[in-house]
Amino acid sequence: MAARGSNLDEMRDAIERIPPGDYLPTSYHERRLVAMEMILREKGLA
Repeated sequence: MAARGSNLDEMRDAIERIPPGDYLPTSYHERRLVAMEMILREKGLA
Protein backbone atom coordinates (compact mmCIF):
# COMPACT_ATOMS: atom_id res chain seq x y z
CA MET A 1 0.00 0.00 0.00
CA ALA A 2 1.44 3.37 -0.98
CA ALA A 3 1.49 6.42 1.24
CA ARG A 4 -1.63 8.56 1.10
CA GLY A 5 -1.55 10.92 -1.86
CA SER A 6 0.95 8.84 -3.79
CA ASN A 7 0.46 6.19 -6.43
CA LEU A 8 2.17 3.01 -7.48
CA ASP A 9 4.45 4.84 -9.90
CA GLU A 10 5.72 7.07 -7.09
CA MET A 11 6.31 4.05 -4.89
CA ARG A 12 8.17 2.18 -7.65
CA ASP A 13 10.26 5.26 -8.40
CA ALA A 14 11.18 5.72 -4.74
CA ILE A 15 12.14 2.05 -4.40
CA GLU A 16 14.35 2.32 -7.48
CA ARG A 17 16.09 5.39 -5.99
CA ILE A 18 17.20 3.52 -2.86
CA PRO A 19 21.02 3.29 -3.07
CA PRO A 20 22.24 -0.24 -3.89
CA GLY A 21 24.10 -0.53 -0.60
CA ASP A 22 20.83 0.05 1.27
CA TYR A 23 18.56 -1.81 -1.18
CA LEU A 24 20.34 -5.14 -1.40
CA PRO A 25 20.43 -6.14 2.30
CA THR A 26 16.80 -5.10 3.00
CA SER A 27 13.66 -7.18 2.72
CA TYR A 28 10.71 -6.43 0.46
CA HIS A 29 8.77 -4.79 3.28
CA GLU A 30 11.75 -2.75 4.50
CA ARG A 31 12.21 -1.37 0.97
CA ARG A 32 8.58 -0.31 0.84
CA LEU A 33 8.90 1.38 4.24
CA VAL A 34 12.03 3.24 3.13
CA ALA A 35 10.24 4.29 -0.06
CA MET A 36 7.21 5.55 1.88
CA GLU A 37 9.49 7.54 4.18
CA MET A 38 11.21 9.07 1.14
CA ILE A 39 7.87 10.08 -0.39
CA LEU A 40 6.61 11.60 2.87
CA ARG A 41 9.83 13.61 3.33
CA GLU A 42 9.76 14.83 -0.28
CA LYS A 43 6.15 15.96 0.10
CA GLY A 44 6.96 17.72 3.38
CA LEU A 45 4.66 15.47 5.39
CA ALA A 46 7.33 14.05 7.67
